[in-house]
Order: sequence, then C-alpha cells, then structure tokens
Amino acid sequence: MRLAWLVLAAGSVGVLPAGQASSIDVPVGELRVHGLDAADCDIWRTVEHVARFSGVRVGFEHARNCAPDGRSRSAAGQVLTMDGWTPRQAFDYVVQQRPAFSWRLVEDVVVIRPDTAWSEPGNVLDRPVAPFDLRHEPPHLALHALLAAARPSLYLDHADARTSYASPAPLRAPAVSIDTPIDVRFRGGTLLQALNAVAKPSGATWELGYWGKPHVALYAPDYDGGMTGLSMRAP
Repeated sequence: MRLAWLVLAAGSVGVLPAGQASSIDVPVGELRVHGLDAADCDIWRTVEHVARFSGVRVGFEHARNCAPDGRSRSAAGQVLTMDGWTPRQAFDYVVQQRPAFSWRLVEDVVVIRPDTAWSEPGNVLDRPVAPFDLRHEPPHLALHALLAAARPSLYLDHADARTSYASPAPLRAPAVSIDTPIDVRFRGGTLLQALNAVAKPSGATWELGYWGKPHVALYAPDYDGGMTGLSMRAP
C-alpha cells in the first residue's frame, strides 16, 4: 500500500509542552495514514501533517516538476493506524513508501528532499548565504533578507502583500501568527540553514517547490496561523 495522506484522530496528540524542545522520538497518539495511491508531488501534505500534529519542525523540498502544495486539514481513504508511533518512525515510513525521497536531521529540523537533491550540483538549497541580523520583523520580510543575502542574490522584485502587522492597515484581521515579528541572527551558511534559522523563532515549517522558479513558503505550526512565501530569482 502506498502512502498519500496522514491525519490525526481525535484524542491525545503527543504535542510537547510550550517551551520544551520537540523530539522525533516522542510517541504520538493515534496517527492515521490514509492509503490512497498518489503521485510524489503529494508527499508534502503527509509530511506537513506529521510535523503539525507531532510538534516536530520540518523542511521539505519537492521534486523539480512539483509546485508548492499548501496544506490540508484531512483526507479520505483506507486507513492505517500508527498508534504510538514516533515521528521518526512516521518519517521512515514516508520515505519507505516514496523511495525517491530521503530525510536527515539538520540542526534539529527534519529535512526531507528528493534523494538526488542532497548531492545535486547547484541545488538552490546549497547556495551560500551571507550573515544577516533582523530585529522585530515579520517572517515575510525575513525571507526578503534571506534571499537578498544569498550569493549571488536570489531576491526577485515583487509587489508585497501587506502582513497582519503592517501599517497603516493590516491585510488580515485579526492578525495571524505567521506574521508575528521575529528576531533572526544568521551567522552565514547555506540557504537550507538560513531557512531553518528564519523558521525557528515562529516554529514554522518550510516548503520549497518549483513554479519554473523556486518558491519557498513558511507555515505556522497551527492550521489557522497562516502562511507566507516568496518566489526566488532563477538560480
């Protein structure tokens, strides 16, 4: 049976208390895998559900023919219950069902990528990023700074949508958590490491997909906390 979706049943979710580090080895209650046959472009939704319901931070890169896929509350289909499984076991199961992908723990973030991407010459996640320092900026503007700090720059001119904390008038009311200002001090490294650094203060997950150009999105830990994203200059 091939894996397509993962949702959470009612009951204990195994989320760690606020302020306590998430662990990929803490059992999660009643994870249910929906066994619909689906393409590799759908794997992100399964990964995002595991991350959201276990409290584990995740980064994900799609295959080159897959655009960012967003998020979904649930899905229907035949169910395999993984009662008491840890996130590590769940992610292992995901890549067993999708052998074109593999995962590694990178700075306490579960990063799932096409297996070939880890050693692919010129992959955008390996682009060097210079140090940058932000104080009390929304994650959307942190993505600006991140892409501008890439060498060479990946920043693509665009018209920004207003965030919930922008003035004079917010785009969304009430404010959503993905727009909450954050502090980021990045000491330099790869784009992958920089995305981890920007996502960390808000507990966000990140997703990299391809609409011709690469596009990165940040998702709040809870479903209603919103998302933000930017397209990059073609590498």
